[in-house]
Amino acid sequence: MNLRIGFPEQPGLYLWREMKHHQIAILFLLVLLAILSGCLEKLGPNFEPTPQGISVLAPSPDCEPPCWQGFQFGETSVLDAKNLLMSIDDINPDTINELDLDYEVLPTDIHRIQWRFLPPALEYAGRADFVDGHLAWLVFNANNSISFDEALEIYGEPKSVLVTIDSHDSKWTQIVLLYPEKGIALLNIIKEYPQSTVKIKPNMHVELVTYFDPGLYDLVAELSVPATAVEKGIWLKGLQSWQGFDYVYQVVE
Repeated sequence: MNLRIGFPEQPGLYLWREMKHHQIAILFLLVLLAILSGCLEKLGPNFEPTPQGISVLAPSPDCEPPCWQGFQFGETSVLDAKNLLMSIDDINPDTINELDLDYEVLPTDIHRIQWRFLPPALEYAGRADFVDGHLAWLVFNANNSISFDEALEIYGEPKSVLVTIDSHDSKWTQIVLLYPEKGIALLNIIKEYPQSTVKIKPNMHVELVTYFDPGLYDLVAELSVPATAVEKGIWLKGLQSWQGFDYVYQVVE
């Protein structure tokens, strides 16, 4: 209950004030609608909202994975790759750089080109590694933009699984879904202290996507290319058959 203190207002004056308030509110709404109408007209009749993000890994009919943007394993040279990268709108050309990996621990010299993507690309960065002057594998930082179940809709069921431990001090668990005949590998990292077993969930996100030359599978396995900071050759003893989601897989160290 509201109490009015003071002298009562005259009825006519009160009604006039109420009508004035309504007129101001209506005028404000009309001005706001006129401004919005002008903005939409400037955008044009075909205006569509900007998409939240686009995956650069979306397959195309003329370049099915592991082919990507014209990159062909065993064929694309370093020069070809640089020209292709400069022609891709989703790549920041200022971030393209090269380096040679000639560490003694490597069984062969590797030349690398790496780059970063531009928005609205969902992926963050990529790299191409070359052996004997030709493309050997591509690695993409997927930036958790895709889950395992979404990836399986694109690539199909994997053949094998590798579950191992990051050799860094963090000791995180790494899960790799492997397609050896296609030349595809998907990496997830569980950033928790490792257990002896893991259940792979469909909603786990992919952190790295690797496309590789199936003909270089032995080298890829020896270097454990799709995994990060793991024992060399862990694949030779750690691969398990894919049994689907929610199956209990052993963690191999």
